[in-house]
This record gives sequence, C-alpha cells and structure tokens, in this order.
Amino acid sequence: MENYLDMINVSDGEGLAQYAEFLEALDARPYLGAITCPMLILAPTGSVAVKVEEMQEVKEKIGERCKVVSVEGGGHEIYVTRAGVCQEAFLQFLEKTDGRGEA
Repeated sequence: MENYLDMINVSDGEGLAQYAEFLEALDARPYLGAITCPMLILAPTGSVAVKVEEMQEVKEKIGERCKVVSVEGGGHEIYVTRAGVCQEAFLQFLEKTDGRGEA
C-alpha cells in the first residue's frame, strides 16, 4: 500500500493512473459474508466510480446487518458535497444500532 501511495506523488496523472490500477485489483467480495457488525453504505447516485446497484449487491452478500442509503446529487465525494445528508444518515443509522453491535 505504501508503494502505491508513493506512486501517487510521482505525478498527478501517472500516480493516479497507477492508483486506479491498484484499486481495480482489490476485490473484497469473498469476505463480505464474514462481516458481523452493522454496516452503513452511503451510495452516491451521481458517482462514475461506483453504482448504487453495485452497493445493493454488497448489501445482499452481507445481509440484514447492512443498510444502503442512496445519496442524491454530487459525484463520488458525497462526504464533502452532501455532508449534511451523509451526517444525518449516519446519525439515524447509529440510533437504530444497539450497544451490542446489532442493527
């Protein structure tokens, strides 16, 4: 991972291209069923990087412990462009999660 972070610093274009290649190689799907804690996915509807449907597929693999909230507008950086919406969804998620890690 450190090597890829160093590559980003090489140059904007070259570093980002190599980082994108690295991210493309990551595949956590085989491990999704092992997640036992509640999980919130904030899915940006305007992202070109990830589709809401893909996040729904992740939810299906995790099961009832996972909740997907579609966040309208903005691109992939919804934590910046739609911060208030993300915060509200997160707080609502926390309210519904009990102290034992169950949603």
